[in-house]
Amino acid sequence: RSLDDQRERLVKRHLETWSVEKTRMFGEGEVGAGVKADSNDMLNLLWIDDMSRKHADLIIDSE
Repeated sequence: RSLDDQRERLVKRHLETWSVEKTRMFGEGEVGAGVKADSNDMLNLLWIDDMSRKHADLIIDSE
């Protein structure tokens, strides 16, 4: 999956549990969920991909 696909999945997942508090912290709706994904999840995804993938015995791509 591309990084854009993975980000889209994260945004959709965040929107499933979006709340007023999260809106205050990150912004409204899809834009806010994108900010949340970019501020944590995507950074972790990139770090794991860069630092850990080469050490893995098995990589399972999800859909």
